[in-house]
Amino acid sequence: MNTSSIIIAVTYIFVVFLFIIEPWFSRKNVLFGVVFGDNEVWSSDNAKQIRRRYLLESISVAVIITMIISIYYFNSTTEEARVKAFLIGIFAVLIAETIVFVIANRRTRAFKAENLNNGNLVQNKIVIETGVPEREAVISAAYILLLLPLLITTIVVAFWGYGSMPDIIATHYSFTAADAWSQKSWGIVLNPVFVEIVIAAIIAASFLLTRRAPASVRGNPNAAPESMRYRKYINIIILLTGIFMEIDFLTVEIGFITFVHPLLFNIPVIITLLLTVLIFVVYFRFVRVKKPSGAILDDDAKWVLGMFYYNPSDPSVFVEKRVGIGYTVNFARPAAWIFMLGILAFVLITVIYSFYAK
Repeated sequence: MNTSSIIIAVTYIFVVFLFIIEPWFSRKNVLFGVVFGDNEVWSSDNAKQIRRRYLLESISVAVIITMIISIYYFNSTTEEARVKAFLIGIFAVLIAETIVFVIANRRTRAFKAENLNNGNLVQNKIVIETGVPEREAVISAAYILLLLPLLITTIVVAFWGYGSMPDIIATHYSFTAADAWSQKSWGIVLNPVFVEIVIAAIIAASFLLTRRAPASVRGNPNAAPESMRYRKYINIIILLTGIFMEIDFLTVEIGFITFVHPLLFNIPVIITLLLTVLIFVVYFRFVRVKKPSGAILDDDAKWVLGMFYYNPSDPSVFVEKRVGIGYTVNFARPAAWIFMLGILAFVLITVIYSFYAK
């Protein structure tokens, strides 16, 4: 099992684990994407039964898919086929677990419909927080300029260092040494630059759009306690993630010119993983443990299947996820579709570019 197989296998296990525990990543008054008047819903017998059924179905689906993938994996004779097995498994888990979640969402909606006493839930009413200025809620947009120095440095290293690069350059590193090489060409040398430019653009767009992303649970200011601080810290993590990804691509570009110890390639990756862990910490600190109070807007109709936000009257492009960590797009806004199609185009162009560059 080489490095690629290990990485994809760990990714598969991580994806399966996240899907199984997904319902626990929500505000305390949200169950499977359905909002309630207070967090007491989590302790009700019906809610517990819905969660137990979800766990049973989710784990069963994961076990079946894992068994099928394992059989395919151990019968494969090439590393490429084994990696493909896990990739297929990830997509299969994504589809199957989404169906399981949707079923749980329907059960929860039925439970809510039967539960006439929804506490502070209201309809067609929202109170907007005006006591905290926007500039105090999030960090300045000017901080995206921190992405420029590393990007410019990578471009300079690529163009000025091209003549100093050997004819055969290392293009991939394992944890201990280079394990792939290619003939020097402008396509190969500029590939990290191209990817870094697009990633920097995506990070910058995400940073700017999520600065104004409201909480998923609306109503009075106490409907989503600490939502502004959560948004602020998530924005900081987004920016830091972008910076360390840029450092990684700059290191790759330097590695075309001179020997770079493999550890230096892995340090930014490790830090990025630690930032991912920090996201979980921030989420539980400012979202999960907070108890809502006061009037809460019953806008379940705007959350299709409890996952997809569609609200033409909301100018927000991004909103806090109702279930899960981070943000999702408002599918009613054209800018959201442009953003998603831009990411898809980036993935396709990168694959095509890398193929022809070789």
